[in-house]
Amino acid sequence: MKVSEAIEEYMASKKRLKPKTRAGYGYALTLFSTWCDEHNIKLDGLKAKTVEEFIQYLPAAIHPKKRGVETSSTYTAALYTTIVKAFLHWCALDEDFEQFVEIRTVEKIEKPKKDQLVTTVFTTEQLQKMLAACEQEITPELVQRNKAIVLLLSDTGIRSEELTGLCLDQIDLSPLDEKKGKQPHIRVFGKNSKWREVGLGERCRKELWRYVTRFRAPDRDKHVPIFLSRTGEPLTYSGLHKNVKIIGERAGIKGVRPHLFRHFYAVSYMRQPGSDIFKLSRLMGHSTIRTTDEYMRGFTRGDARRGSVSVIDMALSGK
Repeated sequence: MKVSEAIEEYMASKKRLKPKTRAGYGYALTLFSTWCDEHNIKLDGLKAKTVEEFIQYLPAAIHPKKRGVETSSTYTAALYTTIVKAFLHWCALDEDFEQFVEIRTVEKIEKPKKDQLVTTVFTTEQLQKMLAACEQEITPELVQRNKAIVLLLSDTGIRSEELTGLCLDQIDLSPLDEKKGKQPHIRVFGKNSKWREVGLGERCRKELWRYVTRFRAPDRDKHVPIFLSRTGEPLTYSGLHKNVKIIGERAGIKGVRPHLFRHFYAVSYMRQPGSDIFKLSRLMGHSTIRTTDEYMRGFTRGDARRGSVSVIDMALSGK
């Protein structure tokens, strides 16, 4: 049986994949099946070594989009290995394809090691420049919208899709009132179809409140997205990325994209006294601490040292 035939059935079975994820899986597996056809490899002929050889072929097949980068990264190799391995694991467990792929073959596939990259995190000064750059918009509505977007991404660390999908009924902009147990927050629908709540700081709450009350009238449908494009349509994933890039360029900062605010949030959170990576993991919507740890590349040894308490002092003080 041809690999492409099994892939077609596999993709048809994954009905719950988000469009972006489906497109990524489809591209990777199509590349894999094409490579198998060129090497006359059938589904029952796949071995762990076969996948390894395909991964080694990737640098010649994938052309990075980033300027100055000539070959695909180790992250790309690891991602493609994960996708192919997931496909073969499905084959090994499916009654129509288990005769072609053995589970032990899948277990022998090793994910290549990824280079440890350190993501540069925004400084407070750069964030202030981006907020100032929001004032350059042509209408008061776009000025207020952009301020709310920059602060919301920075103050909550939510993903691009979570921001563009945020609706009016998912926000509570009531002022902080500890006596009544009230805290402004948002509810987001994240990966793996999980809901979570993230609190809002006062500056973020005010700017978001101004945008909602002035330009997103309270009597509107509560189930429509909060943020709108220049044409009045719900802001899209690509629209958000383009908008954030423009804000960065106006602020004199290159390569700004929404995901960098997520790194800013994670590192800023961990710089606070008494910070907890387990709690941060929940706030960011991660399934494991390992994923959260990937965001700590910009958290320096100095950051870890500052604010720490001597365990001896604590022990001898009797606290």
